[in-house]
Amino acid sequence: MFFSPAEGVEIHNRDSTWTPEQWHEMAEVSSNDDSSDEKEVDVHVLKAYNEAMTRIASLTEQKVKHVSVRLSKEWEEATANEKALCLDHVEEACRAVCNVIAPRDSEELLQAFKTPAVNEVCSDDLITLITAYKQAPSKNLKTQILSIYAPRYSARFLKKIHEPFEKLSDRQIKKARAHAKNVGAGFNLNKMPHHRVRIDLVKLDHFLSFVDQPYFYQDVAYGTRTLKLDSGDHLVMSNVIRIVGRSTMIEQYLKHCCEEDFDPLGKSTLYRILQVREASQRWSLQGLDNTAVSGAEGFEAMHKIVKELEEGGATEKWCEEVRRTLKDAKRYMKTDCAQHWYTVCAILENLLGNIKQIKPTVNEVFLRSDGAGCYHNNNLIAAASNVSTRVGIKVMRYDFSEPQSGKDVCDRIISPMKGAIRRYCNEGHNILTAADMHEALKVRQVKGSSAAVCEIDSNRKEVKIKRINNFSFFHNFAYEKDGLRLSKAYGVGKGKLIPWSELILEKHGPVFTSSEELQDHVHLGKHSEIKASESL
Repeated sequence: MFFSPAEGVEIHNRDSTWTPEQWHEMAEVSSNDDSSDEKEVDVHVLKAYNEAMTRIASLTEQKVKHVSVRLSKEWEEATANEKALCLDHVEEACRAVCNVIAPRDSEELLQAFKTPAVNEVCSDDLITLITAYKQAPSKNLKTQILSIYAPRYSARFLKKIHEPFEKLSDRQIKKARAHAKNVGAGFNLNKMPHHRVRIDLVKLDHFLSFVDQPYFYQDVAYGTRTLKLDSGDHLVMSNVIRIVGRSTMIEQYLKHCCEEDFDPLGKSTLYRILQVREASQRWSLQGLDNTAVSGAEGFEAMHKIVKELEEGGATEKWCEEVRRTLKDAKRYMKTDCAQHWYTVCAILENLLGNIKQIKPTVNEVFLRSDGAGCYHNNNLIAAASNVSTRVGIKVMRYDFSEPQSGKDVCDRIISPMKGAIRRYCNEGHNILTAADMHEALKVRQVKGSSAAVCEIDSNRKEVKIKRINNFSFFHNFAYEKDGLRLSKAYGVGKGKLIPWSELILEKHGPVFTSSEELQDHVHLGKHSEIKASESL
């Protein structure tokens, strides 16, 4: 007797004609014997199990199916049908056992057995986090809470403790762990807003550069608007009036694009852009003047006060007299009240004097203003040369804007000052005189501006000059050594020269007797010094 190369197989007869095929035949016979033994064991085990479950089921009304086959492979390798069949047998067996142990509440016992004992395996902190996760209203908040404890436990344990109220997927666990690694455990992820841009930025900039021209808009001295920036800051700016309609602006822009051979945006898109760019549209010329708007509001407020006093017990005679006085005052402001050239001359002398004190190196100045009657007149043009002599700053030129234009530049400067005075008045202070306005601007200073209260010598209002014929036709005046050079348009032709001896018959004296000035001037650093002259 000897052993073959296959361990455990005996060969009783040694044959000289033995071949490997005979060995394979003997191995198959041996394996068949082993499988038959396993089947006998399975039959015996299944018979014992089925008999036991039948006896247990007979004690209750629960029916239990017989198990006909055992699972001979690993659970992970089993098919879905095999797993489902095994789970059905297990549930039936457990239900039958629970009916025997707790006949009155077998279902509660079965659920308690199936539900993991979270309180026994979890700490108090973990239970609190799980409760917060369960009550979280959004997915982002759930991910934020899960990121606190997801890195500390395995995925199987996390699924087990979340199973009673919600199934937890592998993707949710990975997302929570990535959140804890990249953002921080429990930290909120601040998402930056990303706006989807469907407009060609080159075409948009081309259109905006066209419509931002001063021809289409005009600044006014009354009213402000607040712009809210993306950073959350609020920027207060003066009000803007659109003096050209949207359709006119778009038609001119399309013609401009045809001339430049530029492909513009569509008409509907252009209208939408102008709709987003808010601007008040001027419907008529009435109300654009600073005095008219502010004065009308003041008279309306006083009429309301008189009405309230009348309702409160004031006599009818007194109320009628006050209303008549207000009506006469309003008519006076619209007709007879006009700013005199002498006031403008006083402002000019005060302004140049302050500039000379702040920057003594300034020796020349160029003036420009709109064509209002208080500026564009013979007296002021002639008196400006005498002002430059007294102050020490030579007036080189005085240029006027085209008719009905140029006032918006001054309105843009005066609007913040009016807003400061209005806020000072809203705080409970009275604004009745020029000194009150000076005090308001002293308390609420406006960057880049100054204020002064001056007493004018009214005895020197008259100036002896020779009138210039057709003065309203000229808009540009150059102060030369030999005289005053007049021209209708800037840089066109040589102009007309009038000698000083033929223009000024008697020099004009100082206009101030006293002056109290606000010296808190602010230099914005926007002025550049030039060797020949300096621009202010």
